[in-house]
Amino acid sequence: MTDAANVIAVDHTGFAVSSLDEAVRFWTGALGFTLERQSEMGGDFLHQVTGVDDPSVKTAIVKAQDGHVVELLEYSNGLQNGTVPSGAGSIGAAHLALTV
Repeated sequence: MTDAANVIAVDHTGFAVSSLDEAVRFWTGALGFTLERQSEMGGDFLHQVTGVDDPSVKTAIVKAQDGHVVELLEYSNGLQNGTVPSGAGSIGAAHLALTV
């Protein structure tokens, strides 16, 4: 057995989205998160961490009132990568529980 990592906190939660503009509008307008910053990136580093061939991604960081950070990512070739899980029990499905 290997030594376990000593995780002390969750840094952020990330979601790939089909439209960054629409996602930012939803997270800020409907859910009350604050838009912290937006950026674009690509190149070798992004390929190494995602495994996506020739990736380019637009990102936005939104923050909840309690400080939890959500990273929204719109990949340039995102529609070609993967499928939407068919249900909550499907591999790849995710959820984020919010206190309102």
